[in-house]
Amino acid sequence: MKTYDETLETLRAKIPEEQYIGVMYQPYCELSPGFLGFIQQYEIISEMLPKDWKVIDLGCGAAAQCFFFTEHAGYTGVDVLYDREADPEDIMAGRYDSTLRFESGNTVHYEADIISFINEHKSAFDDGKTLAMCVHVPDEEAVRTAEEKLDSILVYDPEKPVFFKTGLDEEIRQGITERLEKLRKTMVLVAEQSL
Repeated sequence: MKTYDETLETLRAKIPEEQYIGVMYQPYCELSPGFLGFIQQYEIISEMLPKDWKVIDLGCGAAAQCFFFTEHAGYTGVDVLYDREADPEDIMAGRYDSTLRFESGNTVHYEADIISFINEHKSAFDDGKTLAMCVHVPDEEAVRTAEEKLDSILVYDPEKPVFFKTGLDEEIRQGITERLEKLRKTMVLVAEQSL
């Protein structure tokens, strides 16, 4: 299994420099040069998911991981991002500039919360070749809604076993689940040892 730094190096090589600078050096960016998000999970999924499948990343953040899916049928990122210094009234009223996100050639972004997106775009999930993902999503209600309403959903929470229901070939589903579980257990072990 690759280390985080090895995965980071792989991903960093895929991101155009101009885009990297634009996203990473905007005020209050949630990422840093040593942390582009929870990328190991996405690399595992991208390596095993058939290329003719699309992914909908529910809770995508700044979405550096979209570059792992450039050879797939499409990557849709869904999240609500805003400048953390923006006035809360402006945020609630929708009067703010969205934070920049990473985009590859097959990327579409929606600025929406997960539950609203699922309710408004349910048909986007129903083509039999779309995998929705919730990776490290802290909103338990949103994750529960995704698990209940979607036929093809993968949920990765480091504190729980991987939740994965899909129309994918059983061997592929099992392979992804096993690799993610191995990663999850390794991360738990590392966290326990650092205490």
